[in-house]
Amino acid sequence: MYGKMHSACLYGIEGVMIGVEVDLANGLPQTNIIGLPDSAIREAALRVRSAVRNCGYRYPQQRVTINLAPADLRKEGSAFDLAIAVGILTTSGQLVMPSAGKTLMIGELALDGSLRPVTGVLPMVEAARKAGFGAVLLPRGNAAEAALIGGMRVYAIDHLRELRGQEQPDSSVLSADAAKCSGAPGTSGETDVTAHAGEQHAAGEPGGVDSLPFPVTTDSGAGTLSQPVMALSLEHLRYAPPVIFSASVEAADILKEDYSDVLGQHHVKRALTIAAAGMHNLLLIGPPGTGKTMMIKRLPGILPALTDSEALEVTQIFSAAGKLKDAQRGLIRERPFRSPHHTISGAGLIGGGGVPKPGEVSLAHRGILFLDEMPEFTRSVLEVLRQPMEDHVVTISRARAAFTFPARFMLAASMNPCP
Repeated sequence: MYGKMHSACLYGIEGVMIGVEVDLANGLPQTNIIGLPDSAIREAALRVRSAVRNCGYRYPQQRVTINLAPADLRKEGSAFDLAIAVGILTTSGQLVMPSAGKTLMIGELALDGSLRPVTGVLPMVEAARKAGFGAVLLPRGNAAEAALIGGMRVYAIDHLRELRGQEQPDSSVLSADAAKCSGAPGTSGETDVTAHAGEQHAAGEPGGVDSLPFPVTTDSGAGTLSQPVMALSLEHLRYAPPVIFSASVEAADILKEDYSDVLGQHHVKRALTIAAAGMHNLLLIGPPGTGKTMMIKRLPGILPALTDSEALEVTQIFSAAGKLKDAQRGLIRERPFRSPHHTISGAGLIGGGGVPKPGEVSLAHRGILFLDEMPEFTRSVLEVLRQPMEDHVVTISRARAAFTFPARFMLAASMNPCP
């Protein structure tokens, strides 16, 4: 028996679609995950087994092979747990999902079946939208972040047990629901879905698949549907985007350090204004206590707001780095301000790791990178800033691939005239 779900992983700061293939065969009961998984993915077999059993489902007593395609791409993280669990349940006949081909599934499973949020959801959902997917099923903790991508239906669940439904008296109702979900030609469901999607887009909400039926069988036999079939519409799980705060409330909350607080220092304020107007690099030299750090920290207050494309770009970087803390407010609209400590390493500044992650220069993309007490930074760390400042990108090469991160930032630094 064979089944396939769709999930995603991060490749640098970009999302990559991954096919989760499940094969059940006769043999000694064991679970193998192939396709260059890391330790967290290999451990998913134990998490999924416990979650499936603790949710009242049956884990197949067969030889289970899970392939993550493409097989030549190294994968990491725990975002495949939900797709693996649903793939095993559908392949063993305990769930039926007609629209699995156009639904992205991401999420980490706990041993009791509850779902935990994962990092990098925004670039993953964006990659799914570009690939033609219409819906995403994920933990409720990631729903606000996923809702930032237009054109995608967001279905949020807290527990694997929520994949349950109401009993249908006739199997013809199930067939009608499945046809409606898949948009089969000649069915009334196709017209309903199209009309509903048009209303969604007209209202400025994400559009896509109208309903996702999950028929659930209560039979313990693998692949049999002898018991009454239950159909589940995930519309009641659909995530409603939050109400965005008013501009006045956001401004009062964000601009805690205002440029107007600086009294005097007219020549320095003129230099800050010129630097902000053209995104020029800036170095302030002066004795301690003259306000160098204080003025540079207020520099973001006079920078223009990010455009829509820039805001999406910055938000994707923070999501991939796991630093997007408040997705309820929507896209990041204020320019980033990063001030690393002078003990930072070169890899921490430009990015690195076994699977490279963005560094401070990429987190400061479209914003300000502030080096306080610049002479305290080591020479090797300062030297690695040459190429990002010239090319506005960082390229990190590894044995299997080269990763490119954006790094268009304003460098602001301060120093004393002598040690």
